[in-house]
Amino acid sequence: TRRPRKPPRSWFDNCGGWYPQHNMEVLLRGIATGWLDEQDEYGSTALSLAAGSNWYDGLHALLQAGADTECRYFRTGTTPLFNAALSRHERIMVALLS
Repeated sequence: TRRPRKPPRSWFDNCGGWYPQHNMEVLLRGIATGWLDEQDEYGSTALSLAAGSNWYDGLHALLQAGADTECRYFRTGTTPLFNAALSRHERIMVALLS
């Protein structure tokens, strides 16, 4: 089986970061392409970025697709749940724990 190409920076930027677009169509195309648990240069996944930017609908779509909730950020070892807790995103925390 051939591994899908690495996602572009725009895939991660859609999900979180400084100026997230939170475009569901882009998110679903990326999931279909096989980028569900891909990590950027820092170790962030779409799930961790969606959790950190409080994008509930995107987070829900990623969880439904089977995103890895334990994938850790390279530098600190934090998880999406830890980052959501730091940001006090209660709805996101509940979704990650369900």
